[in-house]
Amino acid sequence: MYKRQVLYTDMDIIFNDDILLKDLPHPAYLAAAPEFERDTKRMSYFNAGILVMNIQGMRIKYQQFVEMMKKRQRSTSGLFDQGYLNELCFNDMEILPIEYNWKPYWGINGNAKLIHFHGMKPCSNLEEAGFDTRESFFRTIFDNNSQGYAGYIYYFILFFNYLGQKQDQWLCYHLQYILDLYKKPLIALAQKPNYKPKYRKYKRLYSIFVSISILLAILLLTALFLV
Repeated sequence: MYKRQVLYTDMDIIFNDDILLKDLPHPAYLAAAPEFERDTKRMSYFNAGILVMNIQGMRIKYQQFVEMMKKRQRSTSGLFDQGYLNELCFNDMEILPIEYNWKPYWGINGNAKLIHFHGMKPCSNLEEAGFDTRESFFRTIFDNNSQGYAGYIYYFILFFNYLGQKQDQWLCYHLQYILDLYKKPLIALAQKPNYKPKYRKYKRLYSIFVSISILLAILLLTALFLV
């Protein structure tokens, strides 16, 4: 018999496949996947948007949380529920396979079962993308994930296809935002008033490369969905 457990997800999730109890971890407290990085071995903080929780075990953690609230003790691990959950559960957690909390900016994954629109949401904009989602967020995820552009386009189109809708205007807005973002200097160099001409040359070439890559990705994905 499995322990009594519950699968929790945020609202910004696509259930892209059947979720079977036998395939899920059976943690003593909870199972979670990484926040940004794909490599679970380097994981130092988990994302609370999708969790598998053991009801009995989490009752213990809940009592610890109540005690923290009585003492007005703030979490030092992050903000809101995710910060407290990391502080109370990280050392006792089990790994949830990343296919159960797949981020679009990680690229396209045919085995992904739960797609989590972490950051930018469909039909959204920068102001509505999520708490503290700023330009630095997109520079972080795209600089570290070369397949991120294709992943966002693919899963946004998938989302609207499930709804039977077309949202070309919004998709163009999002892609234009990315292009505008990459016309700006790198964050690490933005604090310096003067840029070397050589860097400006490479920056222009990089912007052109990004634009061509996005265009090719759109054409490829459009062809795939029309087949």
